[in-house]
Amino acid sequence: MKTAPLSLLFAAWLMVIPSLAVAQSPPLVEEEIGIVRLKNGAACLDKPVRRALDALVPRMSALQPGRIVKIEAGAAWGSGREERIRNSFLLALEAHRYLRARLRSGQNLFIAVASGLEPGENAFIRVVTFPDSFAAVHVSQKGERQ
Repeated sequence: MKTAPLSLLFAAWLMVIPSLAVAQSPPLVEEEIGIVRLKNGAACLDKPVRRALDALVPRMSALQPGRIVKIEAGAAWGSGREERIRNSFLLALEAHRYLRARLRSGQNLFIAVASGLEPGENAFIRVVTFPDSFAAVHVSQKGERQ
């Protein structure tokens, strides 16, 4: 009978420990590297946009290893929401390819789409970095990470 309260206390203690660990884990800190606004309804990486993306390359090159870089794009041209999302994806993909060619490094670059733009709003390309929270999970790699 005396072991029952001890086992209940031990079980409660085991339930509290994981919640303390979660509460004390560092937050995922997002840092904006830069944002490029496409003006005059530009639907591609014209010369001013490429120049603005080139200005972000030194900051991206100076990032610590193991940081993830997210390239997010939002396009406002297209007849419907689905077409604007598709155009946002294509713009993010084009920016990704351009920056990948400029960086020539093994950084993890991911693309994202902003789907909330309405016709007439300025399109944009936003570059954000945050730590790789799954770094401890990478058990093995075959070849270079892409």
